[in-house]
Amino acid sequence: MIKAAGAGTLATGLAAPAASATRARDGDVLAVVEKSSHAVSFYDVASGRRLHSVQLPDYPHEMVVDSRRRLAYVGHYGVRMASTVGAGGAAVLVVDLAERTLARTIDTRPFNRIHGMGIDDRDRLYALSEEKAVLLGFDTPATDTAPTRAVPTHGVKTHLFSLTRDGERAYVTGLLSHTVSLVRPHDAAVPHSW
Repeated sequence: MIKAAGAGTLATGLAAPAASATRARDGDVLAVVEKSSHAVSFYDVASGRRLHSVQLPDYPHEMVVDSRRRLAYVGHYGVRMASTVGAGGAAVLVVDLAERTLARTIDTRPFNRIHGMGIDDRDRLYALSEEKAVLLGFDTPATDTAPTRAVPTHGVKTHLFSLTRDGERAYVTGLLSHTVSLVRPHDAAVPHSW
């Protein structure tokens, strides 16, 4: 069974304490974004041994996995840290988990520095452009070639978000605006900020 981690979360989106690895079954595999190694790597959960790595463009950051655990979607942030100067990446990288290959790349230009990632219970994908402060939506990410929608967050340097399971609300953090905005990804109305 494939389990995935990106910034300390499992594919289910729930926090994953390190102790949960002790309950691993034989054959469980963990997929991890290694941002400074520019890869997604696959590890045997029981032994901790690296099984395979998929090389990606420089500085991938966050990752989510579809409900069938077939595809992983990785935000191409393109710079090491939020404080790093530069345009960064402008893509969602699609990794085939069974084949352990980079299946394709979804171009998100002009939306760049793709960081926060989320997936709802209908397998719709959401990706946050930190630079443009826009939440991107992909209705069928397995085949989409571009975002289906782009909704402003009204924050500054929006970095991460938490998504409701139905995909109707996203709570987006603004690093420089020091805000949390409620964004409705399927309704472009002005979000509420705190």
